[in-house]
Amino acid sequence: MSLRVEMILIGSIIFLLFSPLSWSLEDLNEKYLLPPVFEYKVENRRDPFLSLIVEEKKAKPKAASPEVAKEEPKIITQSDYKLVGFVWDEKESLAIIEKEGRIWLVKEGNLINGFRVARVEGKRGEVILWGEDEIIQLKFTGREE
Repeated sequence: MSLRVEMILIGSIIFLLFSPLSWSLEDLNEKYLLPPVFEYKVENRRDPFLSLIVEEKKAKPKAASPEVAKEEPKIITQSDYKLVGFVWDEKESLAIIEKEGRIWLVKEGNLINGFRVARVEGKRGEVILWGEDEIIQLKFTGREE
């Protein structure tokens, strides 16, 4: 062995013999590997991690008693709404609905005076309006002269 290698080995052995034996991985982590910890002192301050936006809790609706069941909506075929016509292509159908001089061009999912357009079937000539208490079924009858 060369003199240089021998000196390195002897130096390493001396270092190990005289180095502190109390070193552990925890000491190394605390001193050298982990960043210092910032401690937030509350002292009558608000928590910075709580949201400033507070949602109001809604009261849960009480379960209906077995005796009082919600009635099924009534299906109505005669109403003030009139199905005037349809426009459709391969993707979707649109219905033209009239009531008291007011005209809507609607597709499924739209709202009309509290009624949701549940179904538009141009080929069958039918539109279903779904309300809270009633279901209106509109059928296309053709042109009036």
